Amino acid sequence: MLQKKQKYYPVSRLHSLPDNHNYVDGGCDISPSCLNCKLVLCKYDDKKYKIIHRNQEINLRIKEGFSLTEISNMFNLSTRTIRRINKNNASKQSTNYKFINTENITKMIIKPRIPLPPIIS
Repeated sequence: MLQKKQKYYPVSRLHSLPDNHNYVDGGCDISPSCLNCKLVLCKYDDKKYKIIHRNQEINLRIKEGFSLTEISNMFNLSTRTIRRINKNNASKQSTNYKFINTENITKMIIKPRIPLPPIIS
């Protein structure tokens, strides 16, 4: 059986945007522009951020009255995981859980650069 020849693309081109794509650099609450962001790791690439955001969505669905099986099918998780997320949310609400204010996170993480001393020749 003959197979079609696949086009060869360099590895760097496989995951890039199409040529005439209008990319909107919207940034986030930390930086107004992704290309000028001072964070080493983007908050959207951080696994913890994704899990926290997913858990917030699950807790919102629980408050809206969805059943555990419906939520587990929505997020492709087991009902046990949904129960654990719900339990963790209930324990965080009852204790003094410290949340980090993301508006001032740049002041906490990024230190201002110290200028280099002048060159003496």
